[in-house]
Amino acid sequence: MSKHPLYNETGLLKNNKPHVLYALANKQMELKELQREYEAKIAQIKLDLNAVEITICLFDENGRDTINRLNGVKKRASNPRLFKNGELTALVIKCIKESTIPITNKEIALKIRTIKGIETDIWVKVKDCTKNLSNRGIIVNTDKYARECVYAIA
Repeated sequence: MSKHPLYNETGLLKNNKPHVLYALANKQMELKELQREYEAKIAQIKLDLNAVEITICLFDENGRDTINRLNGVKKRASNPRLFKNGELTALVIKCIKESTIPITNKEIALKIRTIKGIETDIWVKVKDCTKNLSNRGIIVNTDKYARECVYAIA
């Protein structure tokens, strides 16, 4: 550990600065040196891990899968997004506005599926979206006693 270049041997004052500032500057230099040492160790460990993984792949043709299984890494299911942010809400409002009579969630979902060309069922997403819009007061349920919610613009 080296001393800060502006540190006075007596530690009292140098360049009209109190000795506490120089002590803190020394501590900062010491911590930066420790940081460099640890970063060097981490870099070496990463190289060692990479070498071990390469060796595993030499002995096992499914080496990457084996490494992931041993480390507990699970494959994420690919779940492509059907709608961009706010797109479903805009489509739901558009469908309700275009309808001359109040419309159900299933009818809204069917219209959106034909507009977007989606084959999967999106009724649950539409139901959640209409519930959110209803809670915000943008649309209203016109028949609260019906078995299925019927919505119109508020």
